[in-house]
Amino acid sequence: MNNKIRMLINNEFDRASISMNVGAEVPTLPLKNMQKYGNSDIFRSTDSSEIQIVGEFADLVLISALVLWRTNFSDAGLMRLELFNDVNQLGKRVYDSGEIGVIQQVTVRDWDWRIQPIVSSVIKNLQTRFSQLWFEGVFAKSYRITIKDPLNIDNQLDIARIYMGRHFSPAVNFAYGSTFTINSNGEQFRTDGGSLHSQQAPTFRENSFSLNWLNDADVPFLSSAMRDVTTHKDWFISLYPGLNNQKEFDNAYACKFTTIEPLKGVAYNLYTQDFNIGEC
Repeated sequence: MNNKIRMLINNEFDRASISMNVGAEVPTLPLKNMQKYGNSDIFRSTDSSEIQIVGEFADLVLISALVLWRTNFSDAGLMRLELFNDVNQLGKRVYDSGEIGVIQQVTVRDWDWRIQPIVSSVIKNLQTRFSQLWFEGVFAKSYRITIKDPLNIDNQLDIARIYMGRHFSPAVNFAYGSTFTINSNGEQFRTDGGSLHSQQAPTFRENSFSLNWLNDADVPFLSSAMRDVTTHKDWFISLYPGLNNQKEFDNAYACKFTTIEPLKGVAYNLYTQDFNIGEC
């Protein structure tokens, strides 16, 4: 796959059925919490050795990405995604990721041998842990997600949100001049003595970028997806996918559009649009 920006906007998981084959949910923190936005309403299972989440999509849908957002997985955890072309995990298995690590390990380029062990998580310093999987799109009717994390120090598995669907990548990547900001709701004030005090508050990421070379193949899918989410639904973005380093994970997160900017036609079969997003 290419390394152009990936936007997972239409979340087919929200419209799918969901149940567990292996493991059990905490009754007050059920599976269905992963199908609605809200960072305090999570899914939890006390079976950290293995859980299997299964379900059927609302229709035969195209799937090319899976994201498990706001998890507590250990660096040693494993995950597997299987997609099937029939209901109840029957028919042909059209995709199988095999067992892979839930947390990406730091690359040699980013590894600081002075302070880091040889095996280190690339997201160790991020506030939010997550797992992502991108692949060539396949049509599927049902799915099975398996997670194994017996070394989890909490002895439980937490997931706030699952994003699964077809991701969008434009024909031409975003333009130079994009911005990345780490922000917070904390306020600063200066005393009469000249001291500058700040409120400690959680941080969140914001990005702005422009797609200046959208064509007639890009626009229908993108505009339809944006009409679906507008500014009130959450989705997932990765601005630098496939790098497997700190830069990729600093710029990959669940987000919302903070504004919806106009689509401008600048030439025949050529459009431009600005995007402003904030972590959620």
